[in-house]
Amino acid sequence: MILKIADRLNLARLFPQEGGILTQLTVKDIAKKIEFSQEEIKDIELKQNGQMLRWNPKKEIEIDVEFSSAEMNFLKERVESLDKEQKVTQDMVDLCLLIRNFK
Repeated sequence: MILKIADRLNLARLFPQEGGILTQLTVKDIAKKIEFSQEEIKDIELKQNGQMLRWNPKKEIEIDVEFSSAEMNFLKERVESLDKEQKVTQDMVDLCLLIRNFK
């Protein structure tokens, strides 16, 4: 799955704060795959302003992440759950559609 900077940041918003051990292990594994290295943070000029994260849009990067079938099922379930609860925010729509339609 090709993920842009915003996708990587928003993906973490899909993670539940609480859950069983297996759920939290899955979250931990996904988080490792999408985390930003210090070099990436410097290259894209990622800055935090209060609760907002900003980066230089001219330095957009994409990464190709391979999720296991269990990880992909987890992400799809989280998207469906947020959709049913009507907790999908406007900035998450593209990511949610990407996950929902991923084959």
